[in-house]
Amino acid sequence: MPEVTHNALPKLLSEIKGGTISPVYLLHGDEFLYKAAFKSLLDVLLPTRDHGLNYEPLDGDKENAYGIVERLNTFPLRPSAKVIAVHGTKASHSLVAADQFLQKSRDAYEMKNFEEAARYLLY
Repeated sequence: MPEVTHNALPKLLSEIKGGTISPVYLLHGDEFLYKAAFKSLLDVLLPTRDHGLNYEPLDGDKENAYGIVERLNTFPLRPSAKVIAVHGTKASHSLVAADQFLQKSRDAYEMKNFEEAARYLLY
């Protein structure tokens, strides 16, 4: 999948409208820009009337890979596309941040917040 810059987003949206749809889109970069791009992408992929039934936003900090795969393996409730969006995931963080996640996990463990401590170890 090629990388599409924000300037090329209109061309991508046009291709999607024409039927060229990828199974996965990864949006990253400036928060304002990727949130705007996501809204445009969602509106092209899924009719607004189907957002309530066929769009499922997930919190990347709280969801694990197994839960995401389970949701991906379900059918849409309405006869249109289904969009699963994992927001706020740390999947793209580099190994440089590993020490920070380990320290956050230790801090959470010391505060007896074991669920949060385990979640930081999953990054």
